[in-house]
Amino acid sequence: MPYENKYRVLAEIDLGRLKNNLQLIRQQLHPNTQIMAVVKADAYGHGAVPIAQTLVNHGVGALAVVLLEEGIELRKNGIKVPILVLGEVSPHQTEELVHYHLTPMVCSLSLASALNKTGRQNRDIINLHVKVDVGMGSNGIVAAECITFINKLRLMEWLRIEGIFTHLNAAYGLNHLNAEIQISEFNDLLNRLNESGIFIPLIHATSSLTILTMPEAEYNMVRLGALLYGINNHSLAVKTQAVMQLKTRIAFLKHVKAGFKGGYGWNFTTSRNTLIATLPVGYGDAFFLAFVQKGNVLIHGRKVYVLGSVCMDHLMIDVTDIDGAAIGDEVVLLGEQGNGTITVEGIAAREHFAPVLPCLLSRRVPRIYI
Repeated sequence: MPYENKYRVLAEIDLGRLKNNLQLIRQQLHPNTQIMAVVKADAYGHGAVPIAQTLVNHGVGALAVVLLEEGIELRKNGIKVPILVLGEVSPHQTEELVHYHLTPMVCSLSLASALNKTGRQNRDIINLHVKVDVGMGSNGIVAAECITFINKLRLMEWLRIEGIFTHLNAAYGLNHLNAEIQISEFNDLLNRLNESGIFIPLIHATSSLTILTMPEAEYNMVRLGALLYGINNHSLAVKTQAVMQLKTRIAFLKHVKAGFKGGYGWNFTTSRNTLIATLPVGYGDAFFLAFVQKGNVLIHGRKVYVLGSVCMDHLMIDVTDIDGAAIGDEVVLLGEQGNGTITVEGIAAREHFAPVLPCLLSRRVPRIYI
């Protein structure tokens, strides 16, 4: 039995595409530029452990997560490369961080002091990355205070400043002029550090949106996230392929007459005699499906309409024009079938929402790796 027939819904993750995407992006970078792959939020819904294992096996030398727990999960599954925790680590979590050899993002003296104390107790030097805020407004040290902050860290004997980084958030919305202002502020800080005799080995600022569009901010490391998974690349010269496809099958078929009212609150009415197919998938499986009323899915390589609003556990589609539609037929909610394609960008209301969608897959959707 084909594996697809064992599941009412599945997310098919193509590790070959992941590898090809990595290679394609690597070809655009300087030979010595290091790649830090971002596998936060369960690798954007794709499954952090198998994704991380694949990336490390194909030469990625560092990973990034947001939660300490995400880093611990990777360590428990045999991932040995450096893992940067991009989110705030509590001073109470430093023992776990040191035990699992995770690298913290540091932008507060309270955390730095706690790390230094833990390093002293364990006789273990702790590598860290300093985050600089050049206009995001969330965590990070503002550039004007950064040298003073770094000099205080350098007095803590059990800490080693391995990296310094920032986030070019102004590039979202494709406003490169504002992003250039951020780069200029970051460069000014780097110059002042050099003049002060402070050398920090790793420097990174670019994420997926700016890796290919702002090479002046490549430095010696890049953070690679959404682009790696084939998300948000339609405006870029280099096209990576979507790694995930979301598939289901027809579970039930029913003929109704014109004027039939259906859906919650009778929110659709058929304009003709209609063949309705019920799909056993809903927003309880993929929350973004709650927003695809009057959207499309693919069956027999053709796009058909969703009828009414999506329910928690199922949705209905109009297959009147699909010759031979039958129970068990594959339906693609995200991905490709025949000549048709449905992308996260097409579902997302705005481009910067696209990386959000795969993260909204429920645990009850099995990930199948090919």
